[in-house]
Amino acid sequence: MYRIGLSHRVDYQGRDLNKLILHFNLIGAHVLLHGTKVQYTWQQGRTKSRLHRVYVSSVLADIVTECEIVEAAASLPQISDHSPVGNKISSKGNPSNNQAWHLDTRILYDRTCKASLRNRIAASIEGRQVNDWDSLKVEWKTLCIDEGKKLRHRQSDELTNILKRIKIIERGNPATL
Repeated sequence: MYRIGLSHRVDYQGRDLNKLILHFNLIGAHVLLHGTKVQYTWQQGRTKSRLHRVYVSSVLADIVTECEIVEAAASLPQISDHSPVGNKISSKGNPSNNQAWHLDTRILYDRTCKASLRNRIAASIEGRQVNDWDSLKVEWKTLCIDEGKKLRHRQSDELTNILKRIKIIERGNPATL
């Protein structure tokens, strides 16, 4: 903690806040929507201050639609001398598109799929930052979906070949025995 000048105010330079922001990969919602435009939550004469720092995960940055300083109604009990900050997030897209995804566990039992997944996941991790988990999860989900499709195609082709052989045998062609 440092003292600035002759005043008795202590300025901690926001170190702990900066650590949290970096650790959780947070983004300022107000800055995201309004840039460097300054809005004050408290004003008395020429003195002004602001408490509008609202941080959201970078994953949620696309769905933040509002971050405004709201004038509180006089009938509300006074909790703070600062005006409240209203935030709004909304999901973009149709809620029916937000279906849960489930891993096709058959890919974990198939040797070909397991080997392919192992190699593709290892390649996706190479050279990545550890704090990049959200994008890695999306990429791995895509890899698993792709491997599931390949497994289904391979099984479908095998089944088609077996059915063709059964039909040939049923026709009684002695060369097939």
